Amino acid sequence: MNAPQEISVNVGPGSGIALAETDQNAVQTFKPASKRKYNEEKKAKVKETRDRSSCIFCQLRKKECEFTQDSDECDACLKHRSTDSPKKIWDLPCVRVQLKEALVYRNGSIRFPTGVHIVGRWDNKVSKIIRLSFPVGAFPGTEIIQRGPCIDIQCRGFQRNNIDILSRQYVSPSGMKEVKFPPFAVSSPVGARKALEALVDNNLAYFVNVLKINAHVLHRITFDEAMRQAPESSLVKGTLRIAVIARLISKSFGIIGTETLGIPFENDPSSPYYGRTPIPPMLDAQLDEIWRDILSKQKKKTLAELKRKVFSKKRRQWLETFLAIFILLQTIEFSYQHQVRQLERHRKAVG
Repeated sequence: MNAPQEISVNVGPGSGIALAETDQNAVQTFKPASKRKYNEEKKAKVKETRDRSSCIFCQLRKKECEFTQDSDECDACLKHRSTDSPKKIWDLPCVRVQLKEALVYRNGSIRFPTGVHIVGRWDNKVSKIIRLSFPVGAFPGTEIIQRGPCIDIQCRGFQRNNIDILSRQYVSPSGMKEVKFPPFAVSSPVGARKALEALVDNNLAYFVNVLKINAHVLHRITFDEAMRQAPESSLVKGTLRIAVIARLISKSFGIIGTETLGIPFENDPSSPYYGRTPIPPMLDAQLDEIWRDILSKQKKKTLAELKRKVFSKKRRQWLETFLAIFILLQTIEFSYQHQVRQLERHRKAVG
């Protein structure tokens, strides 16, 4: 009787292997691939590169980003732009950044720079359910205020302190005006998060159409193509979600229905709340924090996927890569323009 054969296979981390048509008595032993061993000099060099990060050019070429000359640019970029270099397309500066770290939305609040803290200050145990709708007409360039899809949010009253913001000032033709609000806040952040995520997922096509309001014809055509590609591309769908949420956090919700927390409907055309029943600032800030947390996780996932596709340089992925970059750039442009308007409004309100 023949002795069992030993088959030794080296496999990398996370990889799998299937063996077929082997002797049924064979003994399969799998040896994990060993890590590359470096000497102390090489380890120090690798650590230095990781701390400094590789430039985009070297990342695309999958080459080591070395600095042997007295320059802020790596050796590869210096050589590529030298007079001895052959005809080239790449002519960007030596930039050492990570694509997944790109800032594609507003990541803070002017009025609540340190966040909202209401733990342990609830005024009563009775929660109220308010129905919120996004005012579509609040987008720049639109004239008619319409109600978008709505969500239900659970809130409770709380005991205010000296640093809580429960009012908002704005400049009207007749002078400075102030809108005061009752102390209410979100009592179930987990439930609010689920409601906000469902709002986007169930109404993505609706909000993408909102993005096209008064947009350039090329923007509208591009968003239409993105919606056609979204069912088959998680990258395109992810960038559309980022664009929609970035637009949703640009304006606060309005209250609809019978429960208004005692807040009156705003009829002043010069008010930022015109045409709706506004929500309390603390509650609005909490929803804003939840939106930004959702955006943070979506951005990390989407930009990691975008980086993989960009660096793979496969021609068949050009369309979804183009659509993703176009949508992200359009989102960045809107976010910066909105922040400029917010800063100007805040400057007028405070002084």
